[in-house]
Amino acid sequence: MSSEAQVIDFNAIFNAYIAANQKTWAVNRDLTVGASEIFGCLRSVWFKKRGKEFGFEKDEGEQDWGAMERGNMIENHYVVPAMKFLPKPMNLIFAGDDQNTFVLGKNSATPDGLIVGLDPSKPLIIRSKSGDDIIVDSIGADCICFEIKSIDPRAVLLEERAKHHGQTQVQLGLIRALTEYKPVMSII
Repeated sequence: MSSEAQVIDFNAIFNAYIAANQKTWAVNRDLTVGASEIFGCLRSVWFKKRGKEFGFEKDEGEQDWGAMERGNMIENHYVVPAMKFLPKPMNLIFAGDDQNTFVLGKNSATPDGLIVGLDPSKPLIIRSKSGDDIIVDSIGADCICFEIKSIDPRAVLLEERAKHHGQTQVQLGLIRALTEYKPVMSII
């Protein structure tokens, strides 16, 4: 190969993009078990959080720019901006650039947002593109937790995954314990 050859290294390109666009967190997420990790594989969490101190390293070639980045792009460039069109007086807080990581002891959660401005005395209708309405007679609070999940479009989901349900339970608990807001429900 000539020294004047041009190289397009897609791995380097995507890795550089991810490195330049990573979210920065106010807390060291390695010191807690996050709500999205709690209901996953215990062994995986242990290796992620403590493996390095026992000499274990990530396998070489493992890519960090797959599903996680797809989720970040959908969240940051589509869902969060679209939520500016919530019916008034509803508003999305703790989202986008204002996203918070809530930490209590060794637990943490970084919900994708909290919809505030709801009237707890009125039923809530959640309508999706499919036309299937979810009607909640009483939401029990003036806010509702909001968690965004991106999935492969070929996947079939008839209900939330158990680990996502558990994740939102941790989020609800931490928001209730650490803020003035007291949500009792989540939208995934």
